[in-house]
Amino acid sequence: HIDIVGNDAIPGTDGTTPRARFESDPAHAAIRARVAFHGQVPQPALRGFYRACDMFVAPSRFESFGLIFVEAMMFARAAIGCRAGGMPEVIAEGETGLLAEPGDPVSLSACISRLLDDPALRARMGQAGRTRYEHRFAPRPMAEAVLAMLDAANHTRASAA
Repeated sequence: HIDIVGNDAIPGTDGTTPRARFESDPAHAAIRARVAFHGQVPQPALRGFYRACDMFVAPSRFESFGLIFVEAMMFARAAIGCRAGGMPEVIAEGETGLLAEPGDPVSLSACISRLLDDPALRARMGQAGRTRYEHRFAPRPMAEAVLAMLDAANHTRASAA
């Protein structure tokens, strides 16, 4: 089953939403009952979706940072994103998740199949993601990294003066 969570009312270049295209396309009839669109949900429900999923998949063609992948890591879920934007900085390829090629459905399908077929790999990647979150993306390490960056910038500025 696939749960699609997030704003599903954004029209594409043809003026229709991906949800409307999916729901009206006869080619999807065989799987339609296994795909649920939930739209935007409140935070408690969103946390429930993260908690309940076997893997997190967001094949965005661009993410400036990839907070949604960090959120998946908080819940120890293996993540699949694309090799674009900030996703490769958040997802450690082969360790915390997999990266598909942007806009390439064959590459995305291969990543999904690999994790579907290997529950132990999903579990290892999920745990590695949780560890990565704790060491790199939790509030304390993030704040310490920002402070270190600001201190380095201040030191560089003082040295140049």
